Amino acid sequence: MSSKPKKTKTKPKASPGKPVVAHKSSTSAWLFLAPVLALAFVLYLPMFKNGFTNWDDVLYVTSNPLLKNLNAEGLKAIFSTPVVSNYHPLTILSLALNY
Repeated sequence: MSSKPKKTKTKPKASPGKPVVAHKSSTSAWLFLAPVLALAFVLYLPMFKNGFTNWDDVLYVTSNPLLKNLNAEGLKAIFSTPVVSNYHPLTILSLALNY
């Protein structure tokens, strides 16, 4: 019983003088992706006209004192204070960073 070494296929190395050419599949992917991105952009374009709502934006954003301090005391308050009976400090932290 003899063991023969397995033959493995190796990729051909690029020559120093030859440029690297993109595959046709990447071009066809862009031809598919471009209209999808354009359609998504057109569909979501009206969102830039939206303002705040009257549901909870006043409580979470416009009149929330937790958003105004990002010092050590403010961070402690963000991670220890529920807002509108909900505890989600990462959301409040994100809003504070935006503020």
